[in-house]
Amino acid sequence: MLFKRTPLPPDVEYFLDGAIECDEIGSFAHSVLTLLGDRKTVIGMVDVENPGRALRNRQDKCHALDAYAHEIVADLAAHEQRAFVAAGMRWEPLRLLRIAEYLAHFNFEDQTRGGANLPFRKHWRCDRNYDPTPAARRHLYAPTAIRRTTKLEDCSMPRARLLASRLRLLP
Repeated sequence: MLFKRTPLPPDVEYFLDGAIECDEIGSFAHSVLTLLGDRKTVIGMVDVENPGRALRNRQDKCHALDAYAHEIVADLAAHEQRAFVAAGMRWEPLRLLRIAEYLAHFNFEDQTRGGANLPFRKHWRCDRNYDPTPAARRHLYAPTAIRRTTKLEDCSMPRARLLASRLRLLP
């Protein structure tokens, strides 16, 4: 395994750093791309401009970069793959915590005032201190409501599942 001696250009490093902060790629992909990625390929993947939605294009770039990182690591020996996976797994609990907190806020908002996934409620199910009513509280703590909220949220959950499933394939 030979590490690349030249750093990535600053705009590409900025893109990768922003993507890892927003959980669009994992620390596994970030470390593989900065240490082993072919500079021209990574620059070409980041600099490609597609007309249309900017957020969708950014997420497509991040998925392509993550797939390329897994392509690179697939050619390495098993002990080297384990080293990169260990570097990536270090931040997975924090990533899961962020997703869980996001979904908890998402569910709380829908059950008390609405507006996250459900339409705004005519009558709020919380008091002035933003404490939920007893009926709303029972619904917030119900396991079925938590599962339903997870299934209804269609933005970050499928992307997190994709990144986790790719990481799960490695030793």
